[in-house]
Amino acid sequence: MEKKTGFLKDKNKRNFVYVLMASLFSAVILQIIKFYFIDILTKTVSSLFDVFSVFVLVVPISVLIYNARKREKERERIFPIFLKDIVEGIRGGMSLPLAIDNTSLNNYGVLTEDVKKLASKISWGIPFERAFLDFSRNTKSKVIRRSIATIIEVYRSGGKIADVLDSVGNSAFEIEFLRKERESTISSQVIRGYLIFFIFVLVLVGMLKFLVPVLSVPMSTGIEVSTDTPPIDTSKYNVIFLHIAIIEGIFTGLSVGKLAGGSMNDGVYHAVILGLSGYIMLIFFI
Repeated sequence: MEKKTGFLKDKNKRNFVYVLMASLFSAVILQIIKFYFIDILTKTVSSLFDVFSVFVLVVPISVLIYNARKREKERERIFPIFLKDIVEGIRGGMSLPLAIDNTSLNNYGVLTEDVKKLASKISWGIPFERAFLDFSRNTKSKVIRRSIATIIEVYRSGGKIADVLDSVGNSAFEIEFLRKERESTISSQVIRGYLIFFIFVLVLVGMLKFLVPVLSVPMSTGIEVSTDTPPIDTSKYNVIFLHIAIIEGIFTGLSVGKLAGGSMNDGVYHAVILGLSGYIMLIFFI
């Protein structure tokens, strides 16, 4: 059997590509249906086709990214527990391979499969360093990769592996505690970001409904009426305001996610929620 390499070897990347292709196909089909029936569709129904097209295009991808980030955080939360179990086994008289093999019998949630693979590789005689490097790559977590790198360096230098595992586990616990504390502290800022965005969108809606129509009507000064100045084209403002709402929603969501979670990936679903909300709120006014 031919071994898969590169991009095709990564199951998560393959799933991402499949979902992206399905989303693009669904959005194109909706737009084709709208194009063929545009003459009999009302403005509201036509707008709904646009909304659904955007929805099927961005929501599935954002859900995949959100779930991947959620699994990464869960792995980072469980990883210190895994290290503590190895330390207890070593201090109980087990060798390092035996302690790791013993932990493979435990349930570590999303980390269980990776732990079982690690134990299997070590039991097959694969070197400790290579097995742990593969383990860190499979978790796709920067925190775990840094921790594993520290463990391997100490292992190479001949230090006490149990003490190192214990120290790395304590550091991982501390990082997880600080992350949760930051999220709880920043939650009020996240809510404030959402409120500011929706107020901004409501201001845009108010301008579209009241200010722009007034500006499009020719006004007389009582002295002279200019017939050379054409009225303002409101359709241009409709499109401009729609783009402003979407751009504002995307970048507000990314900044909120970065502030709350420390990564742009945490802002993807915020960006989708805000960008899609701004699009839906304005699409029915253009």
